Amino acid sequence: MRSAKEADEFYIQSRVGAARLCIGFGGIMKQLIYIAEDEKNIRETLRSFLENDGYEVCAFETGDALLGAFFKRRSDLVILDIMMPGTDGLTCCRLIREKNNVPIILLTAKVPETPTTPVLFPVSPMREIHQAS
Repeated sequence: MRSAKEADEFYIQSRVGAARLCIGFGGIMKQLIYIAEDEKNIRETLRSFLENDGYEVCAFETGDALLGAFFKRRSDLVILDIMMPGTDGLTCCRLIREKNNVPIILLTAKVPETPTTPVLFPVSPMREIHQAS
């Protein structure tokens, strides 16, 4: 068993190196990333880059497959294509967000028709700051 100082030093060294590791109850494990992308070349390119950077990656062709895996074993990050056949990325995002606060990255090739992109999900309320004149 490592001391707290040794664990901190190891964590810092691993963050500097290629492998991103975290220390869990069972020892050291790679951070897990789930990807849902229906286009094989994009999915495999993402997988390759992330695995080469030291992450454990599970890539899925559909949102349904990702959801099934996610609710069995939570990942540290989810990357979703917005426009997929079956359960799309936005629906996957909503279903995951209902039960978990894992970071989610949404990918899209769609260009918005209007210059502003609408907010997809409710955000935390912000306080208005009034300046005294």
